[in-house]
This record gives sequence, structure tokens and C-alpha cells, in this order.
Amino acid sequence: MTNHSPAPWKIEGGESRRVFLINDHKGNAVGEIVYSDTRNESDAKLIAAAPDLLEALEAIAASVYMEDTDFYPDCCFNTAMQMVFDALKKAEGMPQ
Repeated sequence: MTNHSPAPWKIEGGESRRVFLINDHKGNAVGEIVYSDTRNESDAKLIAAAPDLLEALEAIAASVYMEDTDFYPDCCFNTAMQMVFDALKKAEGMPQ
């Protein structure tokens, strides 16, 4: 397990402020991307989805390799796959 700011991470700001801020669930800054081109918003979405992607990967790993279930002892494959799909949607900026 890692020791990062807990999910969810959210994006604030945008073109009008020329900065995308990535904040944790308490509003604390996790990172920022200074706006320079259209890729920056996609980058911010991917960064904001990082903890969700990590959680989904841990769940898949635990469901596939049941002998090491420190991450998700109650995880089943279908639940883990739903976490993967939700995290991918968030990373791509799609509604969840």
C-alpha cells in the first residue's frame, strides 16, 4: 500500500484561470498544471484519476492472485473490473 493523499481527487480551475488544480477530498492541493495547450486538461483528468486507477489495479491484482489479499480481502473479480471501468472513465473525463 502507498501513502498518498486519499481519493477522490478533483480538478478545479481551467482556461479562465490558466491553471488546473488537482485537490484531494479535503481540498488540499495535490498538484497543478499550468495551461499551455489543449492537452493540459486531459493531463489533469489523468492525474486526478491516479488514486482511483491505483485502487482498481490493486483490486484486480488481489482478485487474480488470491494468495496475497492484503489490498482487498473481500474483493471479487466483477467488483474489481467495475472499479477499473469507473477509474478509466474518470481518467478520460467521462461521466461515471
